[in-house]
This record gives sequence, structure tokens and C-alpha cells, in this order.
Amino acid sequence: MTRFTLRRVKSQSESLRWSVERLAVEVRELVKDAYEDLPELAFLEDREAEPWEPLFAICSVIAPTRLVELRKCAESLSGEKTAADQDDSHPLRLLADVREMWPKDAENIFTKDLLKRLAEKDDSPWFRPEGGKPEYELNPRRLARMLRPFRMFRRTVRVDGELGKGYSRGDFEPVWGRYIGSPSSEKVT
Repeated sequence: MTRFTLRRVKSQSESLRWSVERLAVEVRELVKDAYEDLPELAFLEDREAEPWEPLFAICSVIAPTRLVELRKCAESLSGEKTAADQDDSHPLRLLADVREMWPKDAENIFTKDLLKRLAEKDDSPWFRPEGGKPEYELNPRRLARMLRPFRMFRRTVRVDGELGKGYSRGDFEPVWGRYIGSPSSEKVT
């Protein structure tokens, strides 16, 4: 494998650069027309479609036989981003659900018990229907990873005289107040 150096690449790519520039000038009006007449990229969300539109316009003029390949790339890359975005929204939802499912008057809860309660919350992504799979699988490790940005860490806690790994309500309360507000501040519609 050859090492990348700008000096070498610049001299080797000069002819390619001139070819691309000449082609861009030649097809400019065709690409502009293709861009204006481009059908909606309905397989992508609005935000995801916007950066892909110029690429589809260019491809439809320069290499129309590769549009299917470009579509597969757009679906794959945008799908991964959408999944990542959904992952990013789950921690705040998790905080709200933990508060709702926390046992009344309990200072501590074992991780296994918290996971069980969350899996029983039927309007959440972690709900586990009987014999089914949840939309978003929670286990002790994933739960800990989702709570880590809030400086929430699993530790040894005492529940009904037993010791085990879990969480303390006192650690959650300031985080709940900061990120999701107090229960009384939530509006009922």
C-alpha cells in the first residue's frame, strides 16, 4: 500500500481534475434541468433526501445506469443514521420511564427488577410482549450505557436487607429534575 502524500496525488490527479472540470462545464445545464425535474426521493425522510438530491441529479446525467446502486447507498447510509438518531432519543425516554416505574417509597432498586418493570411498560420501546421481542432490547449493560451520559452508575445497593447491583433514587432525582422536569410540571392534555 502506497502512502498518501498530497504532492504525489496532486501531480498524478491533475489530468483527472481537468477531465472532471471539462465534464462539469459540458453537462452543467443537463444537471441543472435534471435537478429541477428530479422526482421526490420518497424512500428517504425530508432531511435525509436533501443532501442526496444533487447526487441523484448528477448521477442521472453522467451515469444513469448506476441510479439503482446510488439508491441502495442512500437507503443504507440514511437508514443507519435514522437508527442512530432513534438510539439518541431513547435515553430521555428511559429517564421518564424509570421515574414512572420506580416503586413508590423505595430508595433503591436492583437492576434486574428495574429492567423487569421497564419491560412491563406497554407504551415504551422496551416493552416485552409475552413471547415477543421489544422494539429496543434492554439488558444491564445497555441500561448502564444509556444512563452513563447522565452520570448515573450502577452500584451496590440494599433492598429489603439484600445487597445487589442497582440504582438509588437519590442519584436519579436531580437528573430527573434537570432533564425531564418534575412530575407536577408536566401538562395534562
